[in-house]
Amino acid sequence: MHKAKSKKIVVIFPRGEAIANFLSDVFIERLSEGFSEVHFLTMDSDSMSEYTSLLSEVTSVEAMKMNRGHYVFRFLTSFLDLAHNLKIKTVSSKDRIRFRRAQAFSAVAKLKLELMVFFGRFFANGPGTRMLERMCETAHKWLNKTRDIEEYIDRVQPDVAFNTSHIHGNISELYLYSLRQRGVKLVSFIFSWDNITSQGRIIPRYDQLFTWNNESKGLVEKYYGRDYLGRIQVTGTPQFDHYFQNFHKPDLSREEFCEYYNLDSKRPIVLYSTGMPHHMPGEPIIVNRILDAFKRDYPLGERPQLVLRVYPKDHSGRFEPLRNLEDIVFQDPLWNEALMLPSVDAKYILKQTLRNVDVGINIASTITLELLMFNKKVLNIGFTPSKRASDKIEEEVADIENRMYSAKQRAMVSFKDNGKWYEYDHYKDVADSNCILICRDESQLNADIKDTFNFNLDQEDKARLMKKKFSDTLDGAGIIRITEMLNLN
Repeated sequence: MHKAKSKKIVVIFPRGEAIANFLSDVFIERLSEGFSEVHFLTMDSDSMSEYTSLLSEVTSVEAMKMNRGHYVFRFLTSFLDLAHNLKIKTVSSKDRIRFRRAQAFSAVAKLKLELMVFFGRFFANGPGTRMLERMCETAHKWLNKTRDIEEYIDRVQPDVAFNTSHIHGNISELYLYSLRQRGVKLVSFIFSWDNITSQGRIIPRYDQLFTWNNESKGLVEKYYGRDYLGRIQVTGTPQFDHYFQNFHKPDLSREEFCEYYNLDSKRPIVLYSTGMPHHMPGEPIIVNRILDAFKRDYPLGERPQLVLRVYPKDHSGRFEPLRNLEDIVFQDPLWNEALMLPSVDAKYILKQTLRNVDVGINIASTITLELLMFNKKVLNIGFTPSKRASDKIEEEVADIENRMYSAKQRAMVSFKDNGKWYEYDHYKDVADSNCILICRDESQLNADIKDTFNFNLDQEDKARLMKKKFSDTLDGAGIIRITEMLNLN
């Protein structure tokens, strides 16, 4: 490819998962073909060398400085996000507002939120959200103190800025606004399949977006109208590229995998992957009930073994009461907890886990799709368990969770309901497909576990679901498509 000698790009890594998704030798090599200078802005520059041997080939690698901006700017961006959620009226956007109400503890906080919701309805339309976008840009220009950012832009003089994650990037927000106001072309990757319907407004406005699939592309066009027409490319996600490539070390056989985790290779293996602690209450009790079902319904020599993969950002300790039970192994997700950064080995061991388990159980997780990629049987949990008063472990779990959640949250049916996720826009196609089973009644858990082990995944049903959620991009070439599109700028 001919290198555009005068073109410079800044790649922004605002979170650890974005580093894990994008940073590799291939990413740097291919960007270097299209740009004379490649600069990285990251949340932590010391953590990047694990993912590539070519970091020295990058023109500069610098850590961003946290700057939340002026309180008026913060209010306006929050108000824009609220107005957008009121505008799109998805199941998840309505839940976001309910959760904000549950988390408003003081009278002042409650009044402030209700006033925002009241006035937000006047802006919950295309012209209203565009007006708020302009107000955010004006507030940034006149109120935010960004001397360090402006000096960086003056020094680098980029033509293109690529944001590797459009969400959960507070550290990068002011950089993006400044780059936009300086006329730098902004490109962003829509980080996940649920983000358009469940993660609020895309802030700031970008010149170009990359998405997982045609479904997400269509949703952006639906909710943002003319703002992004002709500016969205379906590239797939690099998150799963390594599933379809040879890794840096060979795959583990079932026997090797079982030896690594001290499992019996002749007995079934079940992966339970947990969700976010503040969204999915009662999960440790669900895991405890699953272990009870194994003991009750299977003789020792045939009893399933459970590999518990706790959500890496869950530091609540709510699963600790289960640690010494039989037939359970806690899997170390191999993340850098301080930076919320999955290691290279984290990606490797997850792939080996998906290859070698027999069944996966979770609550409406993306890992359901990953299990299906490997033709595994999946049971989704759609109930919130009742606590057994006589069970010491469940009492410990309940005590931990009672300290985590407010009384108002615990009283909310919508907060406690683990079945609501299957009505969320992004997941409904999965729930309605014939590719998985869903247990919606805790009294049926034992029977549904048995049915899952006997389930036969129809490959045509799976192919239809995968096509809708990935648009023929599950080929290990997500990073190639993204760098090709960037190099065209």
